[in-house]
Amino acid sequence: MFGLGKKQPDQPQSRQQRRAADVRRADRAGQAWEDAGRRREYELARPTVRAPRAWWRSS
Repeated sequence: MFGLGKKQPDQPQSRQQRRAADVRRADRAGQAWEDAGRRREYELARPTVRAPRAWWRSS
């Protein structure tokens, strides 16, 4: 039964609802992107770390 599970609701009627859904989806993606960018900036902003590679991955 492939129809079961997380099923997208039928297209929201109003353009506003569609836009809200799109914004939420884009916002989730954008938030992950922002977090990654901020983490990277934070790493680049610390000159005291000697290893250019991620120190937590050093084996």
